[in-house]
Amino acid sequence: MFILIGLAPVMAEWALEFSAPESFALAFFGLSIITSIAGKSLVKGLITGVAGLIIATVGLDPVSGYPRFTFDQVNLMNGLNFIPVMIGLFAASEAFKTMETIHAKESCRCRSARSD
Repeated sequence: MFILIGLAPVMAEWALEFSAPESFALAFFGLSIITSIAGKSLVKGLITGVAGLIIATVGLDPVSGYPRFTFDQVNLMNGLNFIPVMIGLFAASEAFKTMETIHAKESCRCRSARSD
């Protein structure tokens, strides 16, 4: 932790020198990490990566200033805030897990009722 604290100013100066090729390489590295973390299910990893890219495009285009995916809502012009999006994603995953558990219990009850 202390090494990171000491290196933070140097790394910040280095990061400010990034141009287009370095930014592209960093974005490509991030997308490739998604596929490696996905493990056995490559499709799930790709779906997650595409969903993240779609969420990242909400707001004004940094080059032309054209609004993307704002649906004429002024609140979306600055893009989506990181914290509410993360809370929503965690809540969605928990909701899906709960629905799966409920569905598994109901299908188990139906099988036991048929066998009786």
